[in-house]
Amino acid sequence: MSTKVKILSSFTSDRFLVFFDDGYAQYCEAKDLHKVYMQSSNVWEDINPETSAFIKEYLRIYPERPMVRLSKGQVVRTEWNGKWWTSKVVETDASLVKMYFQADKRTEWIYRGSTRLEPLFKALGSSPGSSMAPAPVKKKHNVARKSTTSSSSMQQKRAVSDAASSSYSMTAAERVSQKGKMGKYSEPVPPEKQLMSTNKIEYDSGYTTGERRDVKIESKPRVPYKPHTCCKACLQGIVDDPSKMKGRNALLIPLLYGWERQLCKARPAAKRSVLYRAPCGRRLRNIKETDKYLLLTDSLLTIDLFSFDQHLHVTTEFVPVKTFCDIKDLSYGRENYPISCVNGVDRHYPDYVEYSDHRIPSKKVNLNTDPDFLVCCDCTDNCRDRSKCACQQLTIENTSWIGDKDPQAGYHYRKLKEPLFTGIVECNSRCKCDKRCANRVAQHGLSMRLQVFKTGKKFVLLSSLKLLLFF
Repeated sequence: MSTKVKILSSFTSDRFLVFFDDGYAQYCEAKDLHKVYMQSSNVWEDINPETSAFIKEYLRIYPERPMVRLSKGQVVRTEWNGKWWTSKVVETDASLVKMYFQADKRTEWIYRGSTRLEPLFKALGSSPGSSMAPAPVKKKHNVARKSTTSSSSMQQKRAVSDAASSSYSMTAAERVSQKGKMGKYSEPVPPEKQLMSTNKIEYDSGYTTGERRDVKIESKPRVPYKPHTCCKACLQGIVDDPSKMKGRNALLIPLLYGWERQLCKARPAAKRSVLYRAPCGRRLRNIKETDKYLLLTDSLLTIDLFSFDQHLHVTTEFVPVKTFCDIKDLSYGRENYPISCVNGVDRHYPDYVEYSDHRIPSKKVNLNTDPDFLVCCDCTDNCRDRSKCACQQLTIENTSWIGDKDPQAGYHYRKLKEPLFTGIVECNSRCKCDKRCANRVAQHGLSMRLQVFKTGKKFVLLSSLKLLLFF
């Protein structure tokens, strides 16, 4: 995906300035561009949320744009990977500048309006007009960031104009390997305390204040879609075992295995909707299609790792800004994910609580865990059909204890729509289904990172660090 934001002129040699969703910019000729089928009146609503704020601000102040004047041979410190590096101007091309990084002998084209360039970084951070800087400035240093989506398709797009392409950009793996080599030449980027930020989130009158922080995802090769019937071959060479991603955000796991989560609109007046693009290139429009795909391909992923809530942003996590007390894990390693505890109000720690990840019966309560006592099913489709699953039918029968029998009681795509006071009978070790079963949820333990934080006088609230962030 990309956004064209500049009109033709002799200054640009009749080329268009294109901003890509992965943060790179380049000039392209008209013959290399294609019109989109439809666009919103506010074009920034159609693009990646990570760059939409920059595009919105760019168009708001256009044609006025803060840019750095640079000349060939000039030495300028440039930000890369969170640190400042000494770099030299190789050449300029209208709104772009080609920088040479002396530490690793790498060149890169950068938009001259990017706060990755230290002169503009300082100017916007101290001037009265700093509010005109794009919203992502605080963390992302606008339009110069490696994409979390597939890089192969972007490289194909940039190849159409070698004169203004980021052909020397490095992959995430290469950046990690180079990081150690260049450490002695770099210094950390100073905090941008004077810049205005839109990343601030406040709960309960400021008792818990934090910011949204992006989670980096290594790019995967993007396979172009070809008409086919989905089967196990669609995931050939991919071992998508979620158990190997222990500690990672549950909704982020598919993206780590080559899936893409895309926001789109069917019509200009329609609401945004979520699509998932599978590793084979097929787009899945809803939870039902996704569940069928997982069945046909025999994927190890479970359906609760996918969310079609268009307000949910799965690639960010909540990070508290101010904490006086911080406990890393209240469960002391007993859960799949650490349950942290923070106090941004005072320096009091919560009382010690013996954490348990299993049931603890009260006195005179007998828990019968004998396998012969348990009901079991013989489902072969991982219990997708509740009418044929003996365990799910028992859950439905139990609802008659407090009223009319509810034929829809229980999990739907491994999620519970509302509390069920008569309880749920999950599948067990005697059932023929495996751990991907639609009726096995609670037995797998915690599936998201939670945090306890103090509000006022008590540690009473529990929030999700990754799943409850809305943009």
